[in-house]
Amino acid sequence: MVTTGRSGMQPLGTTTDVAAAHGLTVAQVRMLVKCGKLPVCFRAGNRMRFDMELLASWQPPAPEPPRRRMRRDKNGHWLLSDERIGRMSTRGWCYMIQSEHGGPVKIGKADDVGERLRGLQMSTPYRLVVRAKFRGGGQTEARLHRQFRKWRLHGEWFNDEAKDLRVLLERGV
Repeated sequence: MVTTGRSGMQPLGTTTDVAAAHGLTVAQVRMLVKCGKLPVCFRAGNRMRFDMELLASWQPPAPEPPRRRMRRDKNGHWLLSDERIGRMSTRGWCYMIQSEHGGPVKIGKADDVGERLRGLQMSTPYRLVVRAKFRGGGQTEARLHRQFRKWRLHGEWFNDEAKDLRVLLERGV
């Protein structure tokens, strides 16, 4: 519903009018106002009024292109794209867990490594131990997964034959 402003000259529109005129949802209009990308004529409580003449030439910002979140390497293993890694959390710990008798190594991330070890221990008949842990959470985990992708067995489990992996395991916690 378009009305006239206080001076009687200015056509004013509601959030719904702006959404309909520009092919947006009301939620998108509110977000654009919140981000400062859409000018508001005035507000009355939680109601907004827009200058429809001013908005006639306004164009909504172009949508961001979709980001590739994951891709497969030449062996068919899933890898995170570099775009995604740049936004990953550095909070928490990256850990390497292995059976006390050796064998495959799990490279993962957790806020509480001890609690994660107890959870994994419930699903294996062998006693597991934390061989190494590093600060850095998801970023460190993703970097190590990329570094040791040739030795990936399944998911987050890696063969312990990699020389660099053995060095990290020997360094310990």
